[in-house]
Amino acid sequence: MKKTLALFLTVITVFSSLTFNISAVEIPQTAVSTTTAPTTQPDIEIIPPISEDVENEGLIPNISDISEENGTSLFSISSLTYLYADIENGYYSFKNRGNGLFVDIHGPNTDMIHQWSYHSGFQEIWYISKVEDNLYSIQSVYSGKYLGIENSNIGEANINQYSYGPNNFENLLWYIRQHKTTGAFVFEPYSAEGKVLTSPDANVGSELQLGNLTISRAEWGLYELDISLNGTHYIQNFQTNRFAGPYGPSTEDGTKIHQWDFGAYTQFQWIFEFNETDISYSIKNAYTGKYLGYSLEMDDSGYYYIEQYSSNTAANTRWRIRSLYDTYYLITPRDYEPYSYTLSVDPPHDSYGSYLKLVPYSYDYEYKDEWMLLPNLPYSKSIDDVWYSDSDMVMYWKSNDIAIYRKKINGSSSFDFVGNINNATSQWGSALGVNFSTKILSSNADIRIYGGTTAELEKILSVSNTTWTGLTKNGWNNGSLVRLDNGNVIKQVYEQKFADVYIKSDYSGASDATSILETTIHEMGHALGYYGHPTGNGNVMNGLNGVTILTTAEKQHLKEIYDNFAE
Repeated sequence: MKKTLALFLTVITVFSSLTFNISAVEIPQTAVSTTTAPTTQPDIEIIPPISEDVENEGLIPNISDISEENGTSLFSISSLTYLYADIENGYYSFKNRGNGLFVDIHGPNTDMIHQWSYHSGFQEIWYISKVEDNLYSIQSVYSGKYLGIENSNIGEANINQYSYGPNNFENLLWYIRQHKTTGAFVFEPYSAEGKVLTSPDANVGSELQLGNLTISRAEWGLYELDISLNGTHYIQNFQTNRFAGPYGPSTEDGTKIHQWDFGAYTQFQWIFEFNETDISYSIKNAYTGKYLGYSLEMDDSGYYYIEQYSSNTAANTRWRIRSLYDTYYLITPRDYEPYSYTLSVDPPHDSYGSYLKLVPYSYDYEYKDEWMLLPNLPYSKSIDDVWYSDSDMVMYWKSNDIAIYRKKINGSSSFDFVGNINNATSQWGSALGVNFSTKILSSNADIRIYGGTTAELEKILSVSNTTWTGLTKNGWNNGSLVRLDNGNVIKQVYEQKFADVYIKSDYSGASDATSILETTIHEMGHALGYYGHPTGNGNVMNGLNGVTILTTAEKQHLKEIYDNFAE
């Protein structure tokens, strides 16, 4: 039996007085550090948040790490397992997974909800708001009315938009669930349990219906539209770590935009101006005063160049910012279907000075299409010139109390898994002034450490033929910029969100237990925020070289960050 609800539905004002009050969304990043045997410098590569064999057409959020263990409620229709989705309050479009059409208001003077091809109007933008545990309201930005049902019957003349009233609010509430494997969303009305929002066919203009989950058009992709950005940001490519800026820097119209190494210069700073009239951004360069846009000039591959323009009123200078997997941003033209085309980097992607272009979005193991947007914060914190890494980035745990989960998969008594972890936490804990505790459940831990044979760990990670001896997967967000005390050198500092560590107990070239101990201490350094590796030799963080005692320089590198940023 359903419980009685006492709910408040948030109302937004539309049209000329459209008002937005959305708090900034945290954007955690993900990366992997690997240590290889015997003396090779560890490689760093960025990996996608969901396994390669899963189709993820614009679906959010990333649920690859969600499991039954964390207490998430499970839901099953027709033997298909779905999770309650935790959706951030915000603006979304949703696209049918079976036919590629969007939820749209037929109109402008009717209440019927139908399906339509993508357009840039408000009829396809909806504000999703959590009103109680697992229950959401879905409000039209165009009309201010709510997506709801007339009754629980399957078929036409049921899915419409309604004004809120005390006698119909239960018909305006939805459970939103997400498939445990594919990430696809389903929308189940609170007043019609077991039935879901569906599309009847592949025809543009067909009225949406209430149906069963068994049909192929009952699942939806959800596209978040971010409107929380304001002020000045650096636009950094997630793969190359380089920053967008005009060539020259020239103030001329039509100047092409390239990617460059970081510098504390205004040509790398972009001012995000939100346009309420079409829910888009104009992105103005702080140095030139010109706006980011795409030209009508194509390269040999048929892609548009990214240039700067004096005016921001033309369609080619209006952008919508999409959050993908809560991990990074896509910068897409307002008039293009979400995730169809996006700002990207021209091949060779990693080259200094490569052009920025507008290209079809590609979800793959390259991240040339994804961007980090770093706020232009005042350099309120400076740090001593003790930087000891080949990377301009470092991370930290906000709390000085760090919880660890450890699991020894390999039962060999010769593999001193716990002893190695205790050694690593003792050295790093003493160096940074942090405390470690052990948790029984992995879901309660900040850092999760797994130890086992190559075969055992490859099975867990669904990979094969690995050459690393240790691997760390990091997640972070809340970036800041700091200046070294020695002058105009800027570094990037991020708050750590999670870390998963994998330690091999067997690998080619391992001579004794010393190598496994060094690997454990090394990977613990990555888990605590040591991104990159030292520039000098004879350090634990260099790789396998027989060193198992942290050097002063290694400890100072992270300690300076913890002293300034951790609580």
